[in-house]
Amino acid sequence: MSPNRNNSYFKFNEMRENILSRLENELPTNLSYHDINHTLAVEKAALKLGEMENLSEEDFLILRTAILYHDAGYVVQYTDNEKFAKEMVRKDLPEFGYSNEQIQKILNIIHSTQRQTTSASHLDELMSDCDHDYFGRNNYTKIAQKLRDELAIYGTSFTDLEWVDFQLAYVEGRHKYLTKSALELLDGEKKLRIQELKNQRLTLL
Repeated sequence: MSPNRNNSYFKFNEMRENILSRLENELPTNLSYHDINHTLAVEKAALKLGEMENLSEEDFLILRTAILYHDAGYVVQYTDNEKFAKEMVRKDLPEFGYSNEQIQKILNIIHSTQRQTTSASHLDELMSDCDHDYFGRNNYTKIAQKLRDELAIYGTSFTDLEWVDFQLAYVEGRHKYLTKSALELLDGEKKLRIQELKNQRLTLL
């Protein structure tokens, strides 16, 4: 589906332009990972995985709306940012013609991105898979370094060995792709990233 396709549900294109402008202008400049490029990369993943999962047009656009807002709370503060993203959704989306039911679906998807929260719907699962699609891409190391740099700025630093262990604990220990499409498209490459991290760990011992 084209990013600029018109639709009869709500003013998606106007909403998208508005929130991307806010992200570009209001996100802290020291966010090296949770920046506008991350949001656009997650949306790009949704275009591919959503198509493979045969989403309806409405669900496709609801998922993309949630993606565009899921890190918008960082314009307010770093911790508990999802709370502020949801407040922005409630305030902004009625102005673009979203119904209460559609807004609730978007809020549920954003809620599913919080730590220790289990995905409860197909759209939640797609949100998780899109947010972590770089685990299955060959530029994983570069993107992960951006997260390490950002965490250091906000008070959490790692030695090289600690950083490898931190990544393995999440990528191998906690993370799972949830949709058939992500498992097919990304999981094999993710296994290669895990082996690369294990090999790197051996060199650091």
